[in-house]
Amino acid sequence: MHIHRIYHPYLTHAQRREDGAFGWPALSAAAHDAQQLTQAGALAEARGADFIALSLLHRAWGRVLQAHHAAHAEAWEALLADLSARFGPEALQALEEVLRETFGVTPPPIPPAGLTARFPSSFSFREREEGTEGGWVRALLPLRLLNENPAARMYRPLFGEAPLAQATAYPELVEALEAGLRRLPGPPGATETPLPDLLRAPLRAAPHDLAAQLRYIVTHWAAWLEEDDLTALQRGLDFLAEAHRAGTITPGPPPPPRDPATLGLEGTPEAYAPERAWMVSLVLVVKHIPIWLAQLTRRYGRPITRLDQIPDEELARLAAWGVNGLWLLGIWERSPASQRIKHLTGNPQALGSAYAVRAYRVDPAWGGDEALDRLRERAARYGIRLGADMVPNHTALDADWMFAHPDWYIQTDAPPFPGYRFGGPNLSPDPRADIRIEDGYYDRSDAAVVFRFEERAPGRVRYIYHGNDGTAVPWNDTAQLNHLRPEVRRALIETILAVARRFDLIRFDAAMTLTRRHYRRLWFPPPGEGGAIPSRAEHGLPPEAFDRA
Repeated sequence: MHIHRIYHPYLTHAQRREDGAFGWPALSAAAHDAQQLTQAGALAEARGADFIALSLLHRAWGRVLQAHHAAHAEAWEALLADLSARFGPEALQALEEVLRETFGVTPPPIPPAGLTARFPSSFSFREREEGTEGGWVRALLPLRLLNENPAARMYRPLFGEAPLAQATAYPELVEALEAGLRRLPGPPGATETPLPDLLRAPLRAAPHDLAAQLRYIVTHWAAWLEEDDLTALQRGLDFLAEAHRAGTITPGPPPPPRDPATLGLEGTPEAYAPERAWMVSLVLVVKHIPIWLAQLTRRYGRPITRLDQIPDEELARLAAWGVNGLWLLGIWERSPASQRIKHLTGNPQALGSAYAVRAYRVDPAWGGDEALDRLRERAARYGIRLGADMVPNHTALDADWMFAHPDWYIQTDAPPFPGYRFGGPNLSPDPRADIRIEDGYYDRSDAAVVFRFEERAPGRVRYIYHGNDGTAVPWNDTAQLNHLRPEVRRALIETILAVARRFDLIRFDAAMTLTRRHYRRLWFPPPGEGGAIPSRAEHGLPPEAFDRA
């Protein structure tokens, strides 16, 4: 879109097209410029996703204008000649000068008659010797539509028409231009619809909803768009969905499950493991270890703090109830950083999360690996099999793997949103690194998708994504593993096998994240499927690229 020249210094992350209009390659870039404009006082508030949506509207209008001109080139030349005769060459020259001075517009000339409507980019035809008046005049239509768009009202300071109206015959000229276009057929495929009405159709369909306007264009204007236009529009919709989700994430229960049909799961083959006889008769009870040990201490009147101190009487009692499976929740070594986060956010008695696993070692607090081995032997005498959790989606943000293999995690080199701040305490128990979660977690003002990880020896800073399954807030004491890396998949398989050698039962936490479709939708979404996790749409992959990983 065209923006007043006085704001160009703040558009440091935008890309400028040859017609002088601005666009943004990614949500993070647009968000950065939106923040700079609000800090400069140009706007009261702004969203990067809206900037991208408005630039895509501008791009789509340009495509339709190209198609219309290519189909009616001679009629356009006659119309422009009529405007020149009516208003005078001086009026058109004045308009050109104000557009150039105020917006930095460099509209291209009229394309040669008969040129195909398909262009490699918006307004990308070559210079003609006849002049450039047609390009200047046609540049007015997207500008007028942006100013008319109710959904763009809060951004009008960026592209307001007042300078044009005050210094030129802009209002009268645009009115005459539209009147002339109404006498012409519409573009190919919509010849019965006057061009001004066609260009306004998305605004009339959804006056206050930029996302709905883009969806209208995807549905109704595909004949005039290139494949890369449609991909960009789908990505724009993903960015808007992410922005909406980022502004509405609050703690609470997850949403209801989606219809499997919408996930493309129909026809997926079943691949269940063989079912053994004991599995059918399993009666499983879950025991959260710290709570259970405290309960046993009270019940038996003596300290019971280790797994190997669990009395035989308790195992016999479970067996008498028919229990033959014991799920030991929270058995693995917990994250010191997880516990500290809980203490810093108002829960001073909390342990670290059972699902922020530092390493797949039995937590020393429960007696370590030896205590588990002794409990397993005694439980087997009562016909009780042991089970444990395994978390393949993520680790603790201070896990052993984090310090040994920071490349194993999904990450970026810069914060995905410019407003993120990492001024809180260092949570790392290891002197090799500095770990900080985003400040909004401490006062519950935000739920950032990344944390800051700095390796002190090389001095490299990474912004690593928190674990997330797309249903609620990120888990701020976890780090998201990158399953596209073969070495990560190998390490996970080895860990799963190691757990399986010690336990008859394994519960996979966030098990749906092991499916390719779900993982791709969350972290590398193809165009049109983003929005589950803010900032990930710009990292999306086409299905074939994802499948090759």
